[in-house]
Amino acid sequence: MRNYLITKSRQRGLANSTMFFLLIAVIMGVWLLLKLIPFYMENKAVRNVLDELATNTEIQQKSQLDIKRMFLDSLAAKNQIRINNDNFDDYIKIVKPVEGGVDIAVHYDQESRITGNLYFLNKFEKSVEIR
Repeated sequence: MRNYLITKSRQRGLANSTMFFLLIAVIMGVWLLLKLIPFYMENKAVRNVLDELATNTEIQQKSQLDIKRMFLDSLAAKNQIRINNDNFDDYIKIVKPVEGGVDIAVHYDQESRITGNLYFLNKFEKSVEIR
C-alpha cells in the first residue's frame, strides 16, 4: 500500500493540464500584445512629430495652415495615415495665442476589437507649447 500513496516528495513537475493552461495564457498574452502594439507605435510617431515641431524655431512665424501641412507631411514620412487632411480638425487643435507662440494639442481615441463585443479603448493625448 505504501507504493500507492502520493507524497510531496514523489510529486515532481507540472501536470499536463497545468502546462496546457499556461500555454493558453501565454498565447493570449502575445495575441493581445500584437493587437495593441500598432496603436502605441502610431502614438509614438505622433509624439515624435510634435517634438520635432516643438524644436523647430521657425514655426512661430508660420500660419496655422502651414503648421498643419508640416504636421501631416511629417506623419506621412513616418507612414502614419490615421490622421489625415479630412479628420485633422477632429484630432488636432492649433492655437496661436495673442502673446505669441503656438499651442498644438492632439487628442484621439482608438479602439481595437478583441473578440465578439470585447474592445480595448486607447486614449492618447499630447500637447506642446512652443514659445
